[in-house]
Amino acid sequence: MKKILATATILFTVYSCKKKYPIPPAQSTNPIITSFSPASGQFNTSITINGNNFNSNPSNNQVSINGKSAFIQAATETTLTVLIPERAGTGPVSVTTASGTATGNNFTYIPTVFVSGNELNGIYYTAKYWKNGIETVLQDRAVVNCIIVNGNDVYAAGSAHNPSVGLSFPTVWKNDSPTMWSTNSLVHGSVLSLFISGSDLYGAGTAIDNSTSFNSALYWKNGAPTVINVANINNVACGIVVLSNDVYVASFTWGNTFNALMWKNNASYPIILNPNSTSSSNALFVSENDIYLAGSEKSGTSLDIAKYWKNGNPVSLSNGINSAIARSIFVTGGDVYVAGSETIGAISIAKYWKNGNPVSLSDGTKNTVATSIQVLGDDVYIAGHETIGTKRLAVFWKNGIKTMLTNGVNDAQATSIFIQ
Repeated sequence: MKKILATATILFTVYSCKKKYPIPPAQSTNPIITSFSPASGQFNTSITINGNNFNSNPSNNQVSINGKSAFIQAATETTLTVLIPERAGTGPVSVTTASGTATGNNFTYIPTVFVSGNELNGIYYTAKYWKNGIETVLQDRAVVNCIIVNGNDVYAAGSAHNPSVGLSFPTVWKNDSPTMWSTNSLVHGSVLSLFISGSDLYGAGTAIDNSTSFNSALYWKNGAPTVINVANINNVACGIVVLSNDVYVASFTWGNTFNALMWKNNASYPIILNPNSTSSSNALFVSENDIYLAGSEKSGTSLDIAKYWKNGNPVSLSNGINSAIARSIFVTGGDVYVAGSETIGAISIAKYWKNGNPVSLSDGTKNTVATSIQVLGDDVYIAGHETIGTKRLAVFWKNGIKTMLTNGVNDAQATSIFIQ
């Protein structure tokens, strides 16, 4: 009996010695986001992302806000300090290292709204712009037609009058400081459109040829002019974009009739027009590899039809029952937004079209005009003016909600809008 018990004890002891204990799992090295602050802000806001498993070398981390890459200022294994990129929009914060990607809560992006415009001061206009409704005066005896922002630099363009010589000169204000652009031998010039490509600033506009008294279309690259010649007829360049080093310019000529034109590297670019039509072009936009031109066209004695052309092919926005015109175009996420106006009776109604569907910005009791459009996320921003009595007021709309920029004491208008 004792022998059996001893054998059982040995077997139990051996079995117990072979028991397998679980091996602790390897600790994950994937990045983890626990929080970030602040939770909202504008372009260039510095935010701190807290978590674990970040790389202490900033270049070994990638941070995006709503899918847009953010600049990393500093990094440790538990914190990242980054700057919010331009036009980031509202969306999730994500961190990527060699080990994986972590996605956190949404950062709320607060857009900065820039609007250019002019306000009458005595008998002359004063060029100015508004940043989130706060006015900056650029120059008296001047007009501003467009505004564009790149990083911390604000560019506005138009023309400024020099009373000592009695001429107006194309002028670009960079961070409120004016620079006159050359017109070679032409006079009374003005910049109507701006475009930034890399480190280069392009503009489009017009000036008068004293030898013929006709307006000539021009475009500029960093202030150096190129004249687009159309013999013995007025020609005005109103839009410019650059795609793959090719310069596209929209212009319109007028004499007995108006005609919309496009140019690629100073050579005619085909757009499809009714051969018996009168047409005008007002704005250009580039999206991916597509060129969009906004304007209007009419045949014979018919009324103007608001249109845009995509790579030269026309798309009608209005039905010709009322006169309508497209003045600005913006494309994002495959959606085409066009701003302009339609005249019903004697009243001009500001409106925009999204993929051809019209949205009115006024109730038709006052004259309103939409001059410029930009879109960020789900928000649609439009600049223009509204007439009350005999005075125009500079305004902009966000998703149809109007904001007054001037008080109606002096005549004014908003000419362009840019959302950063």
